[in-house]
Order: sequence, then C-alpha cells, then structure tokens
Amino acid sequence: MGLRIVVIIFATVAFAVSLISPQLTPDIPEEPEIPTWPPRSAIARSVPIAWSFRTYTEPNFTSEPVASFSPQNVNVYFFSDDGWAFIGTTHGDVWVYLNENKRFIDRTMVLYESLRGEPTDIFIRPQVVDVLDQYWNWLQITTWYGPMWLDLGFRAPTTELHELLSPFGDTISVYFENLNTGFIYRYNPTPTYVSSSIIQAPLALYMLQLVEQGYTSLDNAYTYLSEDFQEGSGIIQHRYSYGARFTLREILRLSVSYSDSIAANILIRNYNIHRFRQFIRDIGATPLFANDNIHSSRLNVDDAAIFAREIFNYIESGNEYSEELKSFLLDNQSPLITSDYPVASMTGTIYPSNWHDMAIVYAQTPYTLIIFSNRPEWANDNVRTQDFQEISRAFQAFNARWFPPIPAHLITEATEDEEI
Repeated sequence: MGLRIVVIIFATVAFAVSLISPQLTPDIPEEPEIPTWPPRSAIARSVPIAWSFRTYTEPNFTSEPVASFSPQNVNVYFFSDDGWAFIGTTHGDVWVYLNENKRFIDRTMVLYESLRGEPTDIFIRPQVVDVLDQYWNWLQITTWYGPMWLDLGFRAPTTELHELLSPFGDTISVYFENLNTGFIYRYNPTPTYVSSSIIQAPLALYMLQLVEQGYTSLDNAYTYLSEDFQEGSGIIQHRYSYGARFTLREILRLSVSYSDSIAANILIRNYNIHRFRQFIRDIGATPLFANDNIHSSRLNVDDAAIFAREIFNYIESGNEYSEELKSFLLDNQSPLITSDYPVASMTGTIYPSNWHDMAIVYAQTPYTLIIFSNRPEWANDNVRTQDFQEISRAFQAFNARWFPPIPAHLITEATEDEEI
C-alpha cells in the first residue's frame, strides 16, 4: 500500500491559499508518463518563497493569473533559465517567478503614498514592477519616488466623460470598451432604439460564416426584385432597376459600406431570418430585437457592443474572409464617429432623430465606441458633426491616457524591468 504524505503550510496572509504537495508512491516501480513541456521531475524539489506571490498559466507576466499565495515552501517540478518555476498547487500545475516578487501591471494606474490613502498625481504605465508588500488588492512597489502603493482594483476615472455626456440627457446612449483590457464605460445604456442599418453589420458577419461553412458562396448571384425596394440609405435605389443581379460579395459590400437597405432586404429574402435570430441568440444578444422587417429591429448599446466584439474577434481571428469584412467597415461612406486612427464602423440613420454609429477604432490599443441617439437636434449637419467629433475626441484621449500599448519588450521578455 502506497504511503500518502500531505504537507499543509498554513497561510500567514488572510487572502492566501495553501499549497498541497503531490502524492508520492514509492512502491510503484515505474514513473508515470511525463509531458515533454515543461519537463517535470518525478519528485518535486521544495523551495521557499518569502513573499506573497501570484501564479500564472504561462511563464510570462502577461499570461493569465491563476491564484495568489502566502509566503511558503513550494514544490518545484521544473526551473526555467529565466527565473520561472513550474509548481504543483491546489489550483493545478502553474508557473511562478522565483528571482524576485514581481507583478505585471497591464494598464495605466495611479500611485498612493500610503495604503488606502489619497491618490497622488503620479501614474505608472504598463510594466513589470517589484512588489515590496501586498494587502488584498493593494501592492507596495519600488519607484523612483521611493516605495509607493497601487490598487489593483483601480478603475480609470470617468467623471470627465460623464460631464461631457450629461448635457445630452437621455437623448443618447454611449458604450465604450477597451478591447485589450475589457474596461467598459456605459452612459444611459437602457433605452432601445430602432436599429436602422446597424443590424446589417452582424448580418454580414453571419453571412460570411455561412460562406466559410460551405452553405453558400460569395460568387452566388441574386436578383433585385420590386419586393426588395425600400426608401432609405444606399445606392441600389438610385442606380439600378428591378432585375439587376448582384453577387453575394457585392451585396455585402453595399449593405455594410453604403448602409444599403435594399441590399439587406435581398439577403433576408434569400436567407432565413429565423436562423439569423438563432445566430444572435448564440452570441449572447437579444434575438427578439431582430424583426422580419430587419430595419425596424430594436437595439440597445449593450447588444450592439456584443455585435462589435464578435466582429472584432472575427477580424482578429484571421479567417478566410476576416480582412474582407474589415475592408467593408473601413470603407463606411457616412461615418459619424471619427478618430486619428482607422475606424471600422457601421452607421444607421432615420431622419430626423436617429443617428447611430457602431465603431471599432484601431488605436494603439483598439476600442469600440457606440453612440445611439433619439435627438432631433442632430438633424442639423453642423451641430451633429461638431458633437460627434467632440465625443469621439474625448474617448480617443481617454483611451490613450488610461490604456496605452504594452511595451514590446514586456511581451517578449517579461522578466526585464522598465523604469518608472
């Protein structure tokens, strides 16, 4: 009968989790199969860690953190050359950095002179920091100004954004998400609006996925019929007569880049709206918002954010038609949201009150910005343009300040310091 040895090291910090050594089975003649990476020893080597520490899924500070632990001995199965160790814990086999107690900070954060004190006007940008002490979400770190504290639960302040938007009252809804960190800001998110052409962006995503799955082809041709006619945005109603034929690729381009209502109607006539609703349900949005008359669908900024995130993920996935969809969105002929960076967007308008835009902004760290409105004042071109530009600039500046890009050397050499 094998001898089972369990060693429990009691945590000295309230939030820490104890490590448990693996079972040893000395009476088994052969070692179990060992994975090739990382090469794992049959018997762990006990190593003390004298500080509270965090573990990671990969030997890199930018990988996903697993759990935090109090100072204690750990059972190491593998040592890397750059200071990382592969250890066994109650959370499974994970990585820990042994040379010093370091932590990767993935966003701009304010510093404090004391634990839970008042914030200073000093900030750090994304980098690896040396941790001197830790209390729950608070870390004391080394800086050029001496030991300082930071709060891992810190959220970028949004007071200025709210002050900018509050004069618009409940006539607009705004959604912002930094796509690197997942930080979200929402203003008046509850109202639903007539979607206008916004719904055509997820419809295009749905159609391209059908193409990739072999259900249809971008070269298939479809005829423009009288039942497809609808007054509104787009160029088909002005340039083509009934009986004109378009490939699926051209229909998608017109539907997205020109917000062409007739192009969307051709799609819905030839493809089942109920299956599109199922697609909406599958990605976590509200399927009942999609009406048989697709342009009278209802939409709020939260559901639009789901669409934008799915589109961004599809573009980033590098699928066969990812760049094609991105090019359609970048070629938006009537954008409302602006930026100094490339904007991939879908616009929808119903004169005189509904002025909607759903944008993916390819800044140094990409973000989504969605603005829906029921605001007759924006029927004035100058007022609308000025307001959208002001809101766009504010969110671009907010994103640049609080979510700068991670320095390249931290991604490739995560154990190397950057000066504060």
